[in-house]
Amino acid sequence: MVLLLLILDCETWTVQDDYGGFDDRSSTATTVEDCRTECSNNVECTAIDWVAGLSTGSQCWLVGPWTTSSVARTGIQRHSITRTCNASGCTFAVIEYSVISPNIVVGVER
Repeated sequence: MVLLLLILDCETWTVQDDYGGFDDRSSTATTVEDCRTECSNNVECTAIDWVAGLSTGSQCWLVGPWTTSSVARTGIQRHSITRTCNASGCTFAVIEYSVISPNIVVGVER
């Protein structure tokens, strides 16, 4: 028997229209989802600024300690990330499973 811990929900996003930063780091992500994923994978990233009016591949900007200031800015959509993966705030599931044969796995969520 093997126990597997799956983290199900550790971050939430808040969206604010017409708000953005200066000196954000550029990204070549072409969708909001890819931009968010890039931010999620960078522990220093606190938000993304998405500028829909720019050309594809230059719409995503990562916000973090390198960002000098953030103010009301028309045409920019701020997506702020809240990470809750800690001892008191992370949602998770423990799955107990057994391998019966190489092709059969039986599991039960606990």
